[in-house]
Amino acid sequence: MDFESVWHAMTPYSNFVFDPSTPSTSKIYCEFQSQQQTVERKVSLQVSAEHVAPVNKLSHKGDPRQELDRKLIILLDPKTNSDAGDFRDLASHMDLGGAHVTYLENQPNPTEQLLKQWKDDKKSLHELKKVLSDIHRPDAVEEVELFINKYLTDS
Repeated sequence: MDFESVWHAMTPYSNFVFDPSTPSTSKIYCEFQSQQQTVERKVSLQVSAEHVAPVNKLSHKGDPRQELDRKLIILLDPKTNSDAGDFRDLASHMDLGGAHVTYLENQPNPTEQLLKQWKDDKKSLHELKKVLSDIHRPDAVEEVELFINKYLTDS
């Protein structure tokens, strides 16, 4: 079975559990155990790694890209009845069909799912900015521009 199926708990007889033993941010220790019902013997693999470089804390809020996503979620999740687009218009510009939009309407964070898909599709923030402009969201365009200017342009 593939790792992704185990990671997302899509396999009926296997699971993946995180059980931190220390709050350390510089050391990672993992122990993987494997066992089959019909076999009494357990197989164990232990992996340990320590960060050499210090952790770069970009801001007190954490990862700046996650902060941008959070702002876009706040702006695009609420449905609108005006010219200003929402997550449904973003989905439409991503060529996602009506059934997918209906599915997203019943999810707690539809914009978060769309932004994840955007990243998975390896699309740029410049492309996102263009789409946000096309769906009449200057507020969201401004957030993306601020992020690009602060983190992605040479200064």
